[in-house]
Amino acid sequence: KDIIGQMLGYINDHLDHVTLSVLSSKFGYHPAYISSQLSQKTGKTFSQIILSQRMERAVFLMKNTDLSIEEISLGVGYENQSYFFRQFKKRYGMIPRRYRIEKGQKVCKLLKNSERVGMLFTLQGKRINVKVNDTV
Repeated sequence: KDIIGQMLGYINDHLDHVTLSVLSSKFGYHPAYISSQLSQKTGKTFSQIILSQRMERAVFLMKNTDLSIEEISLGVGYENQSYFFRQFKKRYGMIPRRYRIEKGQKVCKLLKNSERVGMLFTLQGKRINVKVNDTV
């Protein structure tokens, strides 16, 4: 993988607490350089990348787990729930609870680490395995 690919992987794996400063420390590049390279390679700013990935993960969790909206917002890196709600509504045109009701939920379950993995990610600092059920 190239360095930007590695950084994007790191962002994905540490979405709940990643910053340009963290990336700078981890990869040894100046934050401004990282920001410009990410923008050049992806067409998005660092903030846009974070927002997009956080929202996509939040939607995945809403559709596929029974975690509360509050747990999801914290798990994807929003300490301020009202900010999460505003960002979510701006992106999807409705608040998270309405989205969950309209788009469905609980098509998968949270699994123990010993079970087969469908998706692995970090939620509030804990590695979570999510497997999509065959039956909906």
